[in-house]
Amino acid sequence: MLSLPDSSDAVWRFADWLELTALSSPRKRATFAELLSGMEIAQDEQDEDSADDDSKREELCEAVQQEIAIRLNSIGAAYPFRLSERGTYLEFLPLHGPESAIYLFCLFLSHVPDRSIIPDNLKPVADNGIRDLFQVCCTVAAAGHVNGDASCFGWPRPDGTDFLEALKALYTRIGIGVPHDEAPAGAPIYIKDGGIDIIAWCPAIDGMGVTSYFVAQAASGKGWSEKSVKNDEEVFHDFWFKHKVAAERTRGIFIPFCIEPDSPVVGRTTEEKLQGYLNLLTHRFGTVFYRYRIPEMAVRGLRRMSDGAFVDRCGELEQVCTWVDSYCSQLSRMAEG
Repeated sequence: MLSLPDSSDAVWRFADWLELTALSSPRKRATFAELLSGMEIAQDEQDEDSADDDSKREELCEAVQQEIAIRLNSIGAAYPFRLSERGTYLEFLPLHGPESAIYLFCLFLSHVPDRSIIPDNLKPVADNGIRDLFQVCCTVAAAGHVNGDASCFGWPRPDGTDFLEALKALYTRIGIGVPHDEAPAGAPIYIKDGGIDIIAWCPAIDGMGVTSYFVAQAASGKGWSEKSVKNDEEVFHDFWFKHKVAAERTRGIFIPFCIEPDSPVVGRTTEEKLQGYLNLLTHRFGTVFYRYRIPEMAVRGLRRMSDGAFVDRCGELEQVCTWVDSYCSQLSRMAEG
């Protein structure tokens, strides 16, 4: 059975509770009445008796509705849920493409380290192979971001190539920058990816160089906020190339999580708090691709693939869909049991 988050938890957790409840429900829907009822029961168990209790529950419910509205607007057709016409319930829709599976993949990964909703015996099992598939999702989204091609450069590389060999092959394809023939003096004996997981670029129309160039990290673990590609990419570009990359580069990070400031900002809407926190994170990480941004970028990346763009490891999206289907079935069995 799913646990309702504590009333002091972030609003996004309550929205996740609605989604996970809809996924596991035999009717594939979750009502806001269930949410209110659950909050009321939780307060009764805590022996709280305040004249403001009803008002607080209503305010929280409204904030959750705002959160769902943000998801609908941001994720668009890739969002695998719909809100009823009267706004009384959230309904899970049959998956209609890998972009919807990518949203659920991010949702499930978010709850691997989280302890507020899914009981331990039903936690998604995300080993290194599953976490590696998150890089595949990010690569497709990165292609959509630059409207071009994308490489999943992060370790482990399925073909087993070492760092310098993979670097030479990739930048021959991109056509900008020339890596050293051999590892420079002072280079680490063993290097995986130089802190760069995703590299994306848009080839120039005349075939000479690129018109956009983007590097990023993909972080699916709890410590994502301690990572930043900025320092790694400077070393990557300054140390490993004998002829520098001739492109204005942009940076970013991909995370499967929702984001919300640790401390609530009194008197601000959910959307205002999200915007302010994104501004702060952008200064630290570059462009932040989180659960609300990745699916729509993946839609654009899939369009680029259909136009013949190079999107590394895109064939592995089928594995993402398979894992998502499997865990959805597990949640359904939980409800039936």
